Amino acid sequence: MDQRCRCHPSTDRLWLLWTLVATILKMFRSETESWSQNAVAATLIGYSLLFCISTAIGRICLGLGFAQSSRYMNYVALGIFGAYLHLLKVRTPVIRTVLLTVVVPALLATVPIRAEDRGLMRSPSDTKRNWRTCYLAGGGIPDCDRRAGYKIDPEPEPVLERKLHFLRQSRDNLFADSDR
Repeated sequence: MDQRCRCHPSTDRLWLLWTLVATILKMFRSETESWSQNAVAATLIGYSLLFCISTAIGRICLGLGFAQSSRYMNYVALGIFGAYLHLLKVRTPVIRTVLLTVVVPALLATVPIRAEDRGLMRSPSDTKRNWRTCYLAGGGIPDCDRRAGYKIDPEPEPVLERKLHFLRQSRDNLFADSDR
């Protein structure tokens, strides 16, 4: 598994932090209409930074790869979009053009799914699909956990049984398109 983040872990956060500070300063020095535009950019950037920092801290015990997982890039993209909105308001055309030339590719880089991530997403999906197939074929929870090589729920069996009963009654989740 590729343990590296798409960009240097501190560089993107520092850049977003700088943009957040600049946006907030602009927000407090601007008129009414411009204030709300700056507030939107500041909110997107602030949320992105808060999420990234709290997720990295909360998941670091699982290892650096989990803390920097690309599944969180959509939250970084919110911050980059907020920075893009901020940069649209830069008054000097040359500086605005140069900065936007950097930000737009960074935003677009978050769109494709990397090949390594695609493989990592396929494995849990296949495992859960195998568990579902086993369970719908009449297998019990312990048997399907063993066959799939994955404990589908960390809760003890009686709790999981109640959850599955509810899902069966409401025809949700694994029962949505089944005859059971």
